[in-house]
Formats: sequence, C-alpha cells, structure tokens
Amino acid sequence: MTPLRTRKVEPIGRTRTQAFVNGQIREVWGDVFPLSRGNELRDARVAAEIGCRTAARAAGISPAEWTDLERGARVPEDWGEAFIVIAELAKEAP
Repeated sequence: MTPLRTRKVEPIGRTRTQAFVNGQIREVWGDVFPLSRGNELRDARVAAEIGCRTAARAAGISPAEWTDLERGARVPEDWGEAFIVIAELAKEAP
C-alpha cells in the first residue's frame, strides 16, 4: 500500500485544558481544529482493537501523523483510504 497522503489543518482557535506536565496536572492552552472524521476513525480503530502504531505502520505514516488525523490536526486526501486501513487490519486480527 502506498503511504496515506495527508495535509495539515490550521487551528480555528485555542482553548484551555488540563494536561499532565512534569508529574503534575497543569492548565495548558491547546489548539482547536475544525470538525473532521477523526473521531469516527479513532472509534473504528478502538472498536477493532488496533493500536495507533499498528494503524500508522499499515498506513505508511508515523504514529504522530495518525494521531493528528484522529484529533483533526491533519486530514487525508481520501478518508476512505484511512478507513480501509482499519478494515484490512481488522480482517487480519485473530
């Protein structure tokens, strides 16, 4: 399979959230991205019990890039291709 082609998405704003930083929970600022099919992709991956690294490897991209897809910071040229990766991995699972 050829690597999944993706592009960055510009944030539409910022929000405050909590994060674990240096052993403590701290309030931090994070980017907000437009709605995408990223949550749907993550739900499909989790339902199929596929790890992020495994999905990324099968798609020919880095785990960080796959995570960006799921959170909306990147979008693939074709969402269908990303879902095909999950479907094919799910078929291979025992």
